[in-house]
Amino acid sequence: MSKQRVSDGSLHDLVLVSEAMAGDGRAFDMLFKRYYRRVYRLVFRMVRHDELAEDLVQETFLRVLRSLPGFRGECSFYTWLFRIALNTASNAVANKESQIFLNATEFRDDERRPPRTEGAEPWSAPERALMDKQVLQLLSQAVSELPDHLARAISLRCDEGLSYEAIAHHMHCPVGTVRSRIWRAREFLHLRLDAQV
Repeated sequence: MSKQRVSDGSLHDLVLVSEAMAGDGRAFDMLFKRYYRRVYRLVFRMVRHDELAEDLVQETFLRVLRSLPGFRGECSFYTWLFRIALNTASNAVANKESQIFLNATEFRDDERRPPRTEGAEPWSAPERALMDKQVLQLLSQAVSELPDHLARAISLRCDEGLSYEAIAHHMHCPVGTVRSRIWRAREFLHLRLDAQV
């Protein structure tokens, strides 16, 4: 990385955003590491729950990654990121979603179903059960494709319900590494499910 790129934080962000849009995962990791703590503090002030805040930060960065092509640079990257984090946390508070991404099988129904037309009947219990079964099968297949260290981290978080600190102790690595592994695993799972559902 050149000295010119790091001399101005905003310019540096724009360069990293440009590189991330071009597919450079390291550039996005740098943005993640740079803003993780600030986003966490914002989200925690809203939800007042450590593990939920951690998961909402992960969700925020997944939304940022998916929305990156729409970033036009009309405001600073952090301002844009801040708005996404604020919306993510506000939605969680409004919907009382205290289990967001604690369970990897809890994907929003409205993201997985075709849109309902006006006057259409709501989804029946058998249709919902069939869809849930199909999503679980796709999810299981996608988890089996993860590298071992990512699969282990996401399993300890979602299946065992361990905190990030407990996972770090169990996997003999720093908490930041756990956050990164879980984020990468979730990103992979979202991409796989989005492609197939």
